[in-house]
Amino acid sequence: MEDQIKELWGKTTTTDHFHPAIYHMIDVGHVTRLLLASGTTPRIRSTLEHTWQGCHFAALYEWLPFLVALHDIGKLSAPFQGQQTTHLTRTHAQRLAQHGFFLPPLPSTPRLPHTLVGAVFIADHLGELEPGVSRRFIHILRDAINGHHGQFSKELGIVRDALTAIGEPVHWNPIRKQGYSILHRYFAAPNYTLAEIGQPQSIRAATIGLVGLMTLADWIGSNASFFPANCTASLQEYYATSESYLFELPPQIGFIPRRTLDHEVNCASLFPDCAETLRPIQQIVDNLTLDATMLPSLFLIEAPTGEGKTEAAQTLAQRIAKATGSDEIFVALPTIATSNHMFVRMSQLYQRLYGDQGMVKLVHGQARLVEDDLRQLVLDADRYIDSDAQQTSDVLPSSEHMLTWFSSSKRALLAPFGVGTVDQVELAGLNTRHYMLRLFSLAGKVVMLDEVHAYDTYMNTILEHTLQWLAVLGSSVILLSATLPAQRRNALIAAFQAGLTKNADQPATTSSAAYPLLTHVAATSIQTLEFAAFRPHQQIKLAWLHTSTLQAKVQYLFDCISDGGAVAWICNRVADAQALYAALMQHPDCHTLTAHGLLHARMPQIQRQAREQQVQQLLGNHPRNPTDRIIIIGTQVLEQSLDYDVDVMISDLAPIDLLLQRAGRLQRHQRQRRPAHQQACLTIYHPWDQQGLPAIYAWQRIYAAYILYQTWHCLQALEQPQFIQLPQDYRRLIEAVYSASPPTPNPPAPYLQTAWNDLQRNQTMMNDTARVRLIPPPHGRDPISVANLTLFTADEDHAQAVQGWLAAQTRLGDRITVVPLFCLPNQNYALDSAGVQRIQHTADEGLTLAAQRDLLNHAIPLSHPAWLLTRLRNQRWPWKKLPVSIKYLIPLFLHPNGQALIDPSVRLDPDLGLVIDYQGGERE
Repeated sequence: MEDQIKELWGKTTTTDHFHPAIYHMIDVGHVTRLLLASGTTPRIRSTLEHTWQGCHFAALYEWLPFLVALHDIGKLSAPFQGQQTTHLTRTHAQRLAQHGFFLPPLPSTPRLPHTLVGAVFIADHLGELEPGVSRRFIHILRDAINGHHGQFSKELGIVRDALTAIGEPVHWNPIRKQGYSILHRYFAAPNYTLAEIGQPQSIRAATIGLVGLMTLADWIGSNASFFPANCTASLQEYYATSESYLFELPPQIGFIPRRTLDHEVNCASLFPDCAETLRPIQQIVDNLTLDATMLPSLFLIEAPTGEGKTEAAQTLAQRIAKATGSDEIFVALPTIATSNHMFVRMSQLYQRLYGDQGMVKLVHGQARLVEDDLRQLVLDADRYIDSDAQQTSDVLPSSEHMLTWFSSSKRALLAPFGVGTVDQVELAGLNTRHYMLRLFSLAGKVVMLDEVHAYDTYMNTILEHTLQWLAVLGSSVILLSATLPAQRRNALIAAFQAGLTKNADQPATTSSAAYPLLTHVAATSIQTLEFAAFRPHQQIKLAWLHTSTLQAKVQYLFDCISDGGAVAWICNRVADAQALYAALMQHPDCHTLTAHGLLHARMPQIQRQAREQQVQQLLGNHPRNPTDRIIIIGTQVLEQSLDYDVDVMISDLAPIDLLLQRAGRLQRHQRQRRPAHQQACLTIYHPWDQQGLPAIYAWQRIYAAYILYQTWHCLQALEQPQFIQLPQDYRRLIEAVYSASPPTPNPPAPYLQTAWNDLQRNQTMMNDTARVRLIPPPHGRDPISVANLTLFTADEDHAQAVQGWLAAQTRLGDRITVVPLFCLPNQNYALDSAGVQRIQHTADEGLTLAAQRDLLNHAIPLSHPAWLLTRLRNQRWPWKKLPVSIKYLIPLFLHPNGQALIDPSVRLDPDLGLVIDYQGGERE
């Protein structure tokens, strides 16, 4: 029968050549041995030890190659071997029928995928094949085989009945048992029975650990470049041949060889520029006591902007690596733009530490198009810094060379070092295809999330659930924030510790009101460490502005810098920023300014990046003539990730945490300032309504009315003259606005009670909407497939193609991304009205890689108005052959004058960006 089993194909190549299924399973068994070997990454073993707690690990490691090799036992079946989906499969089915294999007609429904056939076989026969194995263990192996292609199915009973109805088990169970026997011969543990592995404490966590390892080994073992098809060798010959292929696996797959961690780990050694003046948070991290018994842990760093949190967090990640022996890390940021900036910084650090083994993977929808360009920036920076070094090379270590195996969107998160958006982490907690692989990809790593104060209730619900899983999987997590309300901080702490302790009924909390603060959460302890702020006594004067005319606003801007200086105005809405900037351009004294600029998210990406660089050049941490007169107008993009400094900040009324974030750009660098600017000043703008309250109607779609009203009340309650003392007032103001208690006095004013009720309703809706999309919790008695809920069909390419904003998935809301295209004669299209930047497309090759880059570089995210989104969704690209990179982007066709074909009220202005003449609010 062994000669007969060789006839059953696993991978097809040609009509007369194939790779037998049993040979593929041998390949995967060998790969598993390699992944568990002592010379490879320690993260995989660490993950298994966390997910299989309570088991005999020596027995587990010896048996895992066999268990993983069984992943495709369901291919030894009539449904797989008799499928008629392609010419090749039909040819092989005819060949097998001629050899006497039983291949009955297959039912049209239900589907009988090999994953479920294999799961049914394990469920029905593992107990008799391996006496003493527990039902819990059988369920784990059954579900791992069931889910190793990306989703768990509950239809095992239906599949079992369908197989019985066509008489398949009678003829094929003996063949499957023969395959089982062959794999047992080659991979069974010599020193233990399978039953001696025991039972893991968490059946769901163990399933994730096994299915993750199984999927990874299967992907490597399925690569024909690593394991070429061979249907002529005998079983014994092929076993030796397959084993020999392991020595030829390229290092690009990232798991071999193991990196050394012998470098000194402190902030000064990792960041030499910080060595002379370490910030207090960096000193705290350097002195933190860490050992493996305290890990995994959650670290929450709360500090103002400009305190060196990023360098401290990277140092902490390396210290965790030193303690655990595993140095893999994933850094998640709010947007693609901030991810790209961090990618450059991390690449410089890790290539300095590890050379080519320190290659960082960029993980988002545009990564394939921009990653090598960003690597060139790293190379150029290194060449500039080391201009006298003899060893400097002009050869770019291309991501296509070093990290080729991780280029697939499904595998990118597996790379040892990665940077991406927070969506990549949250997708691990959402019930979409391959969530189990995402969890496995993050397991045992240090996962760093920046700007967690910016997440809403929907995102926080997903994040808390994912934190539980990361704790179970052995991942240490570092959260960075300007500051958090106490209830939000305690919810994150409780979620992680519930994962560590399996107890969500008695959540852990901390009552520390200190600020800045480092909170360290381990399985049995919560430690809070206070530290001084780098700028310990920043006094900011508050001023208020209520004028309603654009001309008066512009005049106020000029008055702020009449004697020189820089002023920024952050508007809540794009339309307001555009209108204010247009009025500024019309001011008769505009030409007297040293510089002026507009920055918001509704600009083509390439224009926005150029404007960001302009802000950095004008207002960054370098000398500036104090008599220069500079005006910058923008939206929320001016409050995130840009390191700039102004003498005066003006902001529309916004939630208190964002006002404080914006105030962090006030006089943050040491420089000479004009006499009028010796006192930092934050001016808050809002008009009045007829009741004598802030007129916030236009901003309510962006921010909750209750939070805006509370912010206004808290600031109005300050003593006259009004000053904010930072960082001392951070906690007090945040807690006053974001308190979980109903408003006071009781009863409050009707407008405040209505706003409170709306806030509670909205938060409940967002929480409920998120919860129906979550994967099962890690600590449950039932198998994970039984608890599996409705699978949400979130195409992962779609999830990433919209610049990290996955509507109703990782982020709630309606959002699309458009690409403005100017329509030229003869069905030609360009990115500019003059037709210079034409888009090259051919019927055979489609869009060139350069054209794809150009289109993505001009993409614009949109979230409002609804009528425009609806009409844009009906737009279609003029070409049939579309790459995945732009498949989910939407063309916005323009006349040469910039007006949109679908509506003249929409136009692309070279100075203002995309202008939409309508009444409504948005946050962009």
